[in-house]
Amino acid sequence: VWGSLQPTNLAGPLDKLLQLGYVMREVPFGEGHRSSKKSLYKIADPFLNFYFRFVVPNRSFIEIEQSSTVLELFSARFPRYVSGIWEEICRQAVPALTIGGIKFRPAGRWWGSPEKGGALELDVVAESLDGRHLLVDECKWTDKEINPDQLKGELFKKAAYLPFSKGKTIVPVVFIKQGGRMMFSYVFGPKEILDALRS
Repeated sequence: VWGSLQPTNLAGPLDKLLQLGYVMREVPFGEGHRSSKKSLYKIADPFLNFYFRFVVPNRSFIEIEQSSTVLELFSARFPRYVSGIWEEICRQAVPALTIGGIKFRPAGRWWGSPEKGGALELDVVAESLDGRHLLVDECKWTDKEINPDQLKGELFKKAAYLPFSKGKTIVPVVFIKQGGRMMFSYVFGPKEILDALRS
C-alpha cells in the first residue's frame, strides 16, 4: 500500500498513524514542530518497532524454521537496536535527574549542518530550568573502552556549533552502558537512569 502512494498523498495516512501513537515525529531540539523542515518520522510503539526491525525482514527464514540463521541475523543487529532504545530512555530520564545541582527541562536530539561544521548530531540536548545551562550528551551502549577526555572535548566542540548555545554554560554528560569505567564529571549508567525514571 505504502509503495503505491505518492509523497503528496502520505499526509493523511501519516497523520492517522501519529494520532494513534504508532508513529512519532521528531524535529531537532530548539525547533518548533510547526516551523521545522527537518522532520524525522519513526515507529513509536516498541512492539511494532521490534516486529518491523526483526520479524518482517526475516519472515521467510522464520517460515521455513531456519532458527540458526534468524538468531545470527538477530544477534548482528540487536546491539544497534538497543543503542537506539537506550538513547530514547536517556532523553526521557533527563528531567528527573539533578546534574551538578542543576535541573533540566525535557530533552531532545539535535542534528544539523552548521556552517563550516559539517553534519553534526547530539544524542541528548536539554536546557536548564533557569535557561543558563545547556546539557549536551553522548549515549554510548558499548563494551569498548572510551577516552573520557576525548569525548568531553568532542562534546564541547559540537556544542559550539549549536545555534542556541551562545551565552549558556555547557554541561557535558555521558550516558553509558558501563558507567563506572570512566573518570568523567557526569556519567550515568543504566541503574541511575532506571532509578530516575522510577522516581
